[in-house]
Amino acid sequence: MLLLFVIGVLAYRGSGDDEGEGNSTCERFSLPSMIGTSGWVVSGHMTGCSPPTASVSGYIYVHLKDQKENIEFMVFRYLDSSKGDEITYKWIDGRTVAISIRSVAKITRLRRSIGPIRIVYEIGTEEYPRSE
Repeated sequence: MLLLFVIGVLAYRGSGDDEGEGNSTCERFSLPSMIGTSGWVVSGHMTGCSPPTASVSGYIYVHLKDQKENIEFMVFRYLDSSKGDEITYKWIDGRTVAISIRSVAKITRLRRSIGPIRIVYEIGTEEYPRSE
């Protein structure tokens, strides 16, 4: 019975890479890093995973310049929409970073702040957080 449970969990998870580390079925591609005037950095990478869960995912981090990308600093994770849209990010000022992408298939993490840094998103025609 336990063996069937383990097989079910592995089949459900597939060979995807939830934290973007890369593995035998997921290749990692770095994105550019940009340091802000406050000493915080926005950086990221993409993973491309092979079947049975063929997918492309993006991972964006905001962290201090002496820290490395890790799950603690991940602010945005998404599944690519297969339209080849590039993600861009830029510092608006020392405490605000803007992340933009035309389309995504699914958003699996979206943080609006980390430490003293505010994060604004433009995804397609929608802005997050929305102005009210």
